[in-house]
Amino acid sequence: MPVCILVTSFSEEKKPVSLEYVVNLLKSNVSKKRVLMTVEENGIKFPKTKNIIENLKTMGADEIVLAAIEKEWQKDDRILIIETVPIGATIYLDGEKVGEAPLEIGGLKPRKYSARVEKEGYKPVDHEISLAEGMGRKLKISLLESNGETSSSGLPIPPGASPPPTPMKAPLKMCSLFVNTHPVGAKIYVNGKHYGTSPKYIELLPGEYSIVLVKEYYNPTERRIVIREGETVLLPIDQTLVPMRQK
Repeated sequence: MPVCILVTSFSEEKKPVSLEYVVNLLKSNVSKKRVLMTVEENGIKFPKTKNIIENLKTMGADEIVLAAIEKEWQKDDRILIIETVPIGATIYLDGEKVGEAPLEIGGLKPRKYSARVEKEGYKPVDHEISLAEGMGRKLKISLLESNGETSSSGLPIPPGASPPPTPMKAPLKMCSLFVNTHPVGAKIYVNGKHYGTSPKYIELLPGEYSIVLVKEYYNPTERRIVIREGETVLLPIDQTLVPMRQK
C-alpha cells in the first residue's frame, strides 16, 4: 500500500529579538554562528547607541555578529538626538535605558516613541515624539531642579515640622518645527547654532528665534519666529531659496 504524505505550508511570523535576548545568547555557550542566524532570521528590536555597541562587544560579539546587527539597523535609519541641560541625564526610550545625554539613537522605525529623562536632583521629564518616514529628530530638554526641604526664607525647617506647600511649576514643553527648503540641503542655524540640514524637524523651547538658512550658490534667508508658552507645534517653514547672481 503506497504511503500518503501530506505537505502543508505555513507562514511563521518573525519576532524581532531584544537586546537582552542577544546578550543572553552571547553569555551562554552557544556558537557565534547561532547568534548570527538568530539576528539574520528574526531581526532586532533595540536601537543603536554607542553604549549598546560597547555592551555587545563586552559580551563577546565579534565583527561578523556586529555587522549583521548593523545591517538590521540600516533598515530603519531614523535617528533621534537627545540633549539635556545639564548634560549627563539618563535616557529611557519606551521604558528601556539607552544611555546618557547627549545621546544619538539610531536604527529607529518611523513611529511614535516615549522618552523619559532622569537626573539626580532634577525633576524627571516625559516626552512623546514621532519619527516620520525618512526623518530624524532632535530633542533639547532643560531640566528643572527638584525643590529641597527649605522654608520660603531659605532657613532649614525645624525637626518635626512639615515644609510649607510649594506651588509646582510644570516644565516648559518643547515645540516642534519642520524646516524645509527648495532645493533641500540648506544648513539650518537657530540663533547662530547649527541644527543640521533641511528638511529637518527641530525642537525648541518658548522664546524668540532667528532661523537662518544657508546653502552654497544661494542667498542666505532669515525667518524670525516667536514660540509662545504652551505651543507644541508651529506651522512649517517651507522656503524657496534664491540663487546668487552669477558674475
